[in-house]
Amino acid sequence: MVSGSKNSRSIACIVRIATVLVVANTLITLRPTIRAQESAPRPAPDAQKEKETEQRQELEKKTLALLNEVASGAWGLKLPENRLFVMATAGDLLWPFDEKRARTLYWDALNSLNLITPPAARTTGENPSKAEQLKIAEAYFSVFNLRQRLLRQVAGRDAQLALDMLRATRQVPPKSFRSEFAFPDDRQLEQEIAGAIAARDPAQALQLARQSLAKGLTTEVLNLLYQLNEKDPEKASQFAGEVISKVQGANVATDFRASIIAVELLLSSRTPDGNRATLVRSNGAMAAVSLNDEQKRSLVDVLTSAALTVSGNSGLLYQISGLMPEIQHFFPERRALLERKLAAFNEALPKQQKDELALNDMIRRGVPEEILRNAAGADDATRRMLYEQAAISALAQRKADSFRDLVGKEIRDAGERKRILDFLDDQEIGMATSLKQLDELRKLLPGIQRKEERARVMAEMAMILHEKGENEEAVTLLDEAATLIKTDLKDERQTSALLTLLCAYALVDPAKAFAIAERSVDQANSQISLFMLVDRVIKTGAIRKSEFILDQGNILPLDFMLFKYGKGVAALAKTDFSRTRALSDRFERNELRLMAQLLIVKGILQNGTSSGNFIELRRM
Repeated sequence: MVSGSKNSRSIACIVRIATVLVVANTLITLRPTIRAQESAPRPAPDAQKEKETEQRQELEKKTLALLNEVASGAWGLKLPENRLFVMATAGDLLWPFDEKRARTLYWDALNSLNLITPPAARTTGENPSKAEQLKIAEAYFSVFNLRQRLLRQVAGRDAQLALDMLRATRQVPPKSFRSEFAFPDDRQLEQEIAGAIAARDPAQALQLARQSLAKGLTTEVLNLLYQLNEKDPEKASQFAGEVISKVQGANVATDFRASIIAVELLLSSRTPDGNRATLVRSNGAMAAVSLNDEQKRSLVDVLTSAALTVSGNSGLLYQISGLMPEIQHFFPERRALLERKLAAFNEALPKQQKDELALNDMIRRGVPEEILRNAAGADDATRRMLYEQAAISALAQRKADSFRDLVGKEIRDAGERKRILDFLDDQEIGMATSLKQLDELRKLLPGIQRKEERARVMAEMAMILHEKGENEEAVTLLDEAATLIKTDLKDERQTSALLTLLCAYALVDPAKAFAIAERSVDQANSQISLFMLVDRVIKTGAIRKSEFILDQGNILPLDFMLFKYGKGVAALAKTDFSRTRALSDRFERNELRLMAQLLIVKGILQNGTSSGNFIELRRM
């Protein structure tokens, strides 16, 4: 138990680490990957192929049986959001094999939302206190976000089903407490789903978008417009015209949402020969949306007229400075007026906002020396952020070595200097690892001082060596790395190093991987018990009704962990499915057992280990 003599900062650290361990150790059992089969006399090609087919079919059978067990086990969970998470994930994985049951699971997941109890309402007509306003807003956003994630997932399988589910469960936003604030509503979700439909049926998507647009403007129309533009530029251009008409009917001076849409429409219409070559989105660059000169002129007119009014919102003034090329082209006489107003606006800003703008400009310039030297006078949090930005800029510009010299000269505090250089090392190692640059990692290894980090890098190198067929050197590296890692799981670095070691060991020695994983689960059970005790005193937000909240992406995103270690799940299960499942059964808590089993199934299916049907799941 935690000693009462420890201060609150120490306890908070334990809580944070324990929260990571809960999820990370759930994954420990699932990560190892196995090495290639020991060389032995091989059967004839046809016989070998037949044997492999039988093995794939058997693994598929076991995996689907476990998936059905997990789906049924969701009913034993206390928290509605946990049931929703397990049922929705199980339904998504089951879809290619049993679409009928998958649909039922999706509906069961949606119905779980009805069991989330909102805060009690006050007497009609009485103004809620600030604390009650916060509770009402948190409850609304909690359900809205859960519903949004579920419907997005369903739309990936069947957009019409997602629309049916949306319309069957309307969520009414609470009355806004501030005139300038609006809660997101079902119009936004409907337009998101229409965006998913656009990838398959642009005509239907346009119809849905028009229906939604008739109810009002939301920023989601932009996403839908971009989706349409990728599949059918002509329909996208039609829809853009309708959005512009809607914007013209809004009070852009006071409607921040309308002003954002108008600005983005102009930016997205810029051609490659303009100042903004392409509209960059999360999935890459997007072709310009086709707007004619009259449409562009009308948008510039609306925006500049609104910006020059007394009531022009500050957000619009921030945005309009980026539209000077269009303003100069269509209304050159307004440019000087706007620039004077912007100058006056910036001059009137509080010092803090001015400093923030200057800070953002400096970060955008990305000069490591400038960022490092200006960080000295900032507060602790800002200084640390700037040091990290300087390190990232230096690494991106291939100036890591000169940046180390600069840090040595400019930073006098030894602790601060060590933190900056440690961060730079982490980033440099991460880049070399992601690019599988074995020679670069060999060069960096001697300079790594922390044992856990050194062990993690050695494990990463071992996996690269295995891919190259150099197993003997990989084994030597792993055996040395194992001596550097403590297995008491006291912090995130140890946990991360152990996860990587397990994955690498399984490539070259699965027996050791199993042994380490089994010990780690037992250790995790002890850590979880400690964490439950701590949570009784200090509410961490990770537990409710004595049950861990499974979907905590801000702590350890499951999709990322599966991307990194999912192949290990598939390969380990292929070698010994029963023993892999037995690892998950070692967890003492029901919700964590279900999570572990779900990850086994997901790891196998998403990595296409089984028969041809599994290949369909790679798109998820």
